[in-house]
Amino acid sequence: MVRPNWLDSENKIFINKLNFVCENYEKCHNDVKKLKGTVNKKYALELDDLFNKQKVLNDDYQMTKEKVNSQQQNLPKLINEIVTYQIDLRLGGVLEKFMTKADFTNALSYKLDTASFNDYKKRQQ
Repeated sequence: MVRPNWLDSENKIFINKLNFVCENYEKCHNDVKKLKGTVNKKYALELDDLFNKQKVLNDDYQMTKEKVNSQQQNLPKLINEIVTYQIDLRLGGVLEKFMTKADFTNALSYKLDTASFNDYKKRQQ
């Protein structure tokens, strides 16, 4: 098998580049280390400040998310309580002239029982 000439030249280029990297590794590594130290010293306070702001915003977001979820879950109960409160506030004195709230609920349950019984009788026929 014959080895092509270009392969030798490519190998020489690769080996030369590898030798260059090995020779200059220590110097480049030290330069990068110094640069990292300079960046850390110069901007460490700003980075910490940004990190703290991001943490506060994340906490605020989580708290707001929990409040909204809680409100969405309890919204039907809240609306029911508001409507009941408004009815009691506006019609409480007027309804008591005709009947008490207990009498009204008893009559309403009797009416619902009667309606249920009549529906049952219709289904039986």
